[in-house]
Amino acid sequence: HSWGGTLAVSFAAAHPERVHRLVVIDGWCGWPLVDRAEAAEEERRALDRLRDRSWFAHDMLSHGPIEEMSEEEWVAWFGRLWPVYFSEPESDLAWPHVERIRRECRMNMETRHYDDDEIDLRPMLARVRCPTLVVCGEHDFICGPAWNRPIADGIAGAEFRVIESAGHCPQYEAPAEFRSALFAWIEHTG
Repeated sequence: HSWGGTLAVSFAAAHPERVHRLVVIDGWCGWPLVDRAEAAEEERRALDRLRDRSWFAHDMLSHGPIEEMSEEEWVAWFGRLWPVYFSEPESDLAWPHVERIRRECRMNMETRHYDDDEIDLRPMLARVRCPTLVVCGEHDFICGPAWNRPIADGIAGAEFRVIESAGHCPQYEAPAEFRSALFAWIEHTG
């Protein structure tokens, strides 16, 4: 899921003999694979759905240099953002996860030093040899279809599914739809 999808694709490419099936959920593939205009439009649409909510602050995505934040500052800033990771954050399915993630989320600031522009999964995708499912939420503002379709397109035989009623966490927000997509893929791939 998310950065975990990046890691899973990287591992599957580096060790194809050790991975028999791969599921990428709202993965992040690096800017070189993404149409930036399409990704920006996807982000705008997803956030526009939420801008009228009482908790939505128009500056909530703004921050100073992350490298200069303490872990406590990062957790406090990011805690405000968790609702936008869901399509309908106030729903009975989503809100408990928003609250849980707020309580549990931490960041090792020493590992936060990377350059987004340097990450490019293109060379790795063709080396993935196992059956692969790439699934994402339609309303994911950060890693939606514009990010995940290129992952699926780059892996031979990969299946791509969009969960229409979900944001960045379809497994929490639309569990029935997510399970249906996953189990259908498992049955199809044997």
